[in-house]
Amino acid sequence: MSFRYLEYPLPQSADMLDAKDWVRNINVLAEEFNGRLDRDNLPERAVSASHTVIGTFNSLTANTRTSDITLSGDTSQWVDGDGTNTINQLTVTTETDGMLRVAWSGTWSWAAHISWGATPGGDSIGWRLIVDGTVIAESPYHNVLRYHDATHLCGTYPMSAGVHTVKVEARLYNWQSGARLGYDCDVETSELIAHLRLR
Repeated sequence: MSFRYLEYPLPQSADMLDAKDWVRNINVLAEEFNGRLDRDNLPERAVSASHTVIGTFNSLTANTRTSDITLSGDTSQWVDGDGTNTINQLTVTTETDGMLRVAWSGTWSWAAHISWGATPGGDSIGWRLIVDGTVIAESPYHNVLRYHDATHLCGTYPMSAGVHTVKVEARLYNWQSGARLGYDCDVETSELIAHLRLR
């Protein structure tokens, strides 16, 4: 490997400093180690799927629920399940950093059916996506008058190397008073998908 050191004049008094000048030689060295391979000197379609291992650039993980899970209306706090089963939860493991894209969709119905003539006030349910304790997406509150309903959430999260937890949480409460509802909500079907794009 031949390395040509790039010479630049030293800054003089009152000169504007550019950080690029300080790292330009390091970039030249890095390009030498990389074989100077880039979009300019690789022919079109030189790299195909047969040259890479599955999961090199993208990793997909999914968790699907087809059995009902009942969320209790006895608490107004955010919950991730019924105490035994979670709504949807995934563990994502990566050895490098990347960008995580998460999508969740689910259907549910209220355990107590309220007629259209009723005035339920702020009785509602809300949903959110959590990655390592950070909220990346949150739905508006869905009123109890919509006896059977569905929602879709999506969000992105910069992912560092390591093990990460992705989950869905719900909150049943009256958004006007903050009080608990006292009646339950049944999650019928739901799916959580995590798409990790690696660098």
